[in-house]
Amino acid sequence: MTELSFTVEGLPAPQGSKRAFNHRHTGRVVMIESAGDRLKVWRQTVTLKARSVAAQQAWEPPTAVWADLVFYLPRPKSHYRTGRYAGQLKPSAPVHHVTKPDGDKLTRATFDSLTDAGVIPDDSAIVGYTTHKQYADHHPTGARITIKETT
Repeated sequence: MTELSFTVEGLPAPQGSKRAFNHRHTGRVVMIESAGDRLKVWRQTVTLKARSVAAQQAWEPPTAVWADLVFYLPRPKSHYRTGRYAGQLKPSAPVHHVTKPDGDKLTRATFDSLTDAGVIPDDSAIVGYTTHKQYADHHPTGARITIKETT
C-alpha cells in the first residue's frame, strides 16, 4: 500500500458556508466563501506542502484513498492560569477540543486543498477517513495528514 504522510504548520481554518447574493450589475447569483482570509491562507499552506511532499516522493494520485487527519488547534487564553502559575493549564481546562471549528468543516477545507495540489483526483476518491481535533499542547498548530492508497 502506498502512503503519503506530512505535517502542515499553521492555523487550520474551516471551509465555511457559502453566501449567495445577486450581483447588482449583472443580476446573476454570485456565491462567495464566508470564511475569509484565514481559509485562503490555510488552503494555500496545505496545497503547497502537499505538492512539495508529493513531488519528493513521486506520488501518483490513486483512484481510491483513505485519509487520516489530525488537527492541532490553539487553546484559548482562558484555559491557562495567571500570575505565579502563568503558562500552566487550569485544572478545569477541558481535555478535548469540543468547540468550533467543526471537524467536518476543517476536513472539507483540507480535502479541497489536497485536490488543488493534485494529491487526490477529487474528494470522491476518498472512500473513508478519520478526523481528530485536539489542542496543540505538545505540537505546533496545524495538521497531520496521511493519505493511503486503497485497493
